[in-house]
Amino acid sequence: MISELIAAAERDDNFIEDAAIENEVLECADLSCFKFTSVTFSKCRIISCDMKSVRFYNTSFINCDISNCSFTSSYWKNVSIKESKAIGSNFAEALFKDVKMEDSTFAYANFFKVIMDSAAAERCAFTESVFSEAEFKKSIFSESDLSRADFFKAKLRGMDFSTCNIDGITLSDTYSELRGLTVSALQAVELAKMLGLKIA
Repeated sequence: MISELIAAAERDDNFIEDAAIENEVLECADLSCFKFTSVTFSKCRIISCDMKSVRFYNTSFINCDISNCSFTSSYWKNVSIKESKAIGSNFAEALFKDVKMEDSTFAYANFFKVIMDSAAAERCAFTESVFSEAEFKKSIFSESDLSRADFFKAKLRGMDFSTCNIDGITLSDTYSELRGLTVSALQAVELAKMLGLKIA
């Protein structure tokens, strides 16, 4: 089914709309600049695909594997990602607007210069992911694993990581990323050690 949809979209400005795609496998395909509107992906494997500058509107990924894909400069509006994997995928310079991520894994993913606007991540794993120079606006991360993630020069003011695992995160030498960030008391103790403070 997905091959037929892609072939039809290539004749229609790379546009796929109002589709339910289930149990499909797509590998190493070029879907750059495609636009998906009101599409539901369920139990699909979309692996190592080129999806740079792709646009997702009112789209859902449920129990999908979108690992090792390139989503650079992509746009995500009103998207749900649930019980899915995007291990090692590249989201550099993407815009996430009203995106909800639940029970999903984004380990080793690249979110360099991503903008997350009114996005939410609940019970997700971002282990060793890169968020350098990322910008967060009115976004919520809860009960998620951010261990060993790279937040170099990320704009975290207003974010609350108090329920997340932030062990071993990377920050700049000035630790400016911590300004305006809410953390738990235990996290504050560990961060103080990074700053060279001694806790009496």
